[in-house]
Amino acid sequence: TGKTGRVRTLENIIDVTTAVSAMAQELTLSCVGEVSVASIGSQDDYIYVQPVKTALISMALGQALGYQTTKLANLGIAALLKDIGYIVLPQEILHKKEDLTPEEMAKIQQHPKQGYNLLRQNHHCSGEIATAVLQHHEQWNGNGYPQHLKGADISECAQIVTLADQYT
Repeated sequence: TGKTGRVRTLENIIDVTTAVSAMAQELTLSCVGEVSVASIGSQDDYIYVQPVKTALISMALGQALGYQTTKLANLGIAALLKDIGYIVLPQEILHKKEDLTPEEMAKIQQHPKQGYNLLRQNHHCSGEIATAVLQHHEQWNGNGYPQHLKGADISECAQIVTLADQYT
């Protein structure tokens, strides 16, 4: 897998972009309200289903804020890809059942930066999406990571994804 897996993942961003753009074009707030994403939730499905739930909630919030199709699509894509940086981390850390060591936690906390770097390599990915991925663990008070940004220094897209992520 290694580099080949990363290349395939980056190529799949085009497919994700197309799918989320279609979602954004069809999205209505009542449509999102009818989707029962809360009923999906086994631990085995978490890694696959949680980003979809986060994307739906993010897009509903974006729609409530008056976002147009392109911005809604970027928001949904950012939510779907927020943890893409995990693909470059050692799998044994990601699947470890015991508590992580401080060194392992430091590696986990680099996944937003890793994801940002991967997305910036792909010309199909907007800077808005990559920035939201980079900042999705930042906190208003500056206690987040990886940049320890505060308040309005965190992109609005990242703030929405972060909020939506808390409800999934």
